[in-house]
Amino acid sequence: MKNDLRTTLVFEPFTVIVADSSAISRVTLAAILSCDGYRVFQAESLNAAIARIDSNKDLDVLFADLNMPSCDSLVRYALQARSNAVVIALAGNDAVSELSDVQRYSVQACLQKPFLYKDVRQALSSIERRRAA
Repeated sequence: MKNDLRTTLVFEPFTVIVADSSAISRVTLAAILSCDGYRVFQAESLNAAIARIDSNKDLDVLFADLNMPSCDSLVRYALQARSNAVVIALAGNDAVSELSDVQRYSVQACLQKPFLYKDVRQALSSIERRRAA
């Protein structure tokens, strides 16, 4: 009798930073992502986000709040420091003008607040499919 060898692909969970000045949005999104198995770090300001980026060499995804002061600088820094990282913008109703500015820096997706779980999953699934290809 032959042994049935099966190959299972095991993917490391994404390392994610949630940079949002709104504590309720940041904590909620971090909890959702943690429950889905992602390694999640939170940052409430530009300086905290930069520190998190610097301490996480394996950063995969940055969720960046467009209403956070200097969000465009944060996006630019993240993509320079971690060239393989993907940025997903978080936008409130009043952040539409900032989105056009930030899109220049390769934002992969934008979630409008308040966002739904399915929107978060859809954005991450798209990234996961691209990385697996």
